[in-house]
Amino acid sequence: MKKRYVIPLLFMLLVAAVGLTACGSKYESGSWSKIESQYGTQGFHCTPEAGMEIDGYLDEAAWNEKCQKVFTHTELGCSFVVRSYYNVSGMYFGMVSRDYNVIYSRAYGLQQLVNSGFVLSVFAEGDTTLGRKFSVGLDAGNTPRAYGLYNYQGRATVQGVVNSGETDGMTVEMFVPWSNIGLDVESEEDVPENIRVAIRYNVITGDVGSTGTEIYPGLGNDYNYGKLYKFDAT
Repeated sequence: MKKRYVIPLLFMLLVAAVGLTACGSKYESGSWSKIESQYGTQGFHCTPEAGMEIDGYLDEAAWNEKCQKVFTHTELGCSFVVRSYYNVSGMYFGMVSRDYNVIYSRAYGLQQLVNSGFVLSVFAEGDTTLGRKFSVGLDAGNTPRAYGLYNYQGRATVQGVVNSGETDGMTVEMFVPWSNIGLDVESEEDVPENIRVAIRYNVITGDVGSTGTEIYPGLGNDYNYGKLYKFDAT
């Protein structure tokens, strides 16, 4: 058995060595062309419905006309409200905290719990493996906490002056295409009856740099899926 693998292995090593030599000579000669980065020039390839601007302000009529139910949670002297509705275009979420101490410590600090912010997870109804989900965090500085490569639009605003200890809270507005949870929705007939949602918010009671505490309703967070809250189209 061992003899079967000796020749292919030696051959693979020889090919790799030739490849490394060839690449080395190519770059050393300067024959490769420079690739201009397009970072920052391309927008998200998803489009919300007409009249919806994902800007962190829930001032569109849709938030009052289409979203009739709200979800509220209060803990540690802070509360947050979650609104959601969806249609053929995708899923919309409006998350508002009532928090006097909105903190932004550093870029990508939500993962270390030093930034105020929301983490949103959405699951397709009927997906018992929880393999098809959208999950992303957005903090007071608009830096995301990425859980994967997703196509979405999201924007956070702070009501008051961040790090002042005298804020009213923060708002996150988000549009999530159906494709992020593995659904192909092209008509009203394709729109699911329900989606499942888990949301948490990081509350910071100390100064800038202090570690906060994640609050979430029941066990409905993306650490422990004991509870997932069910949202319908309104």
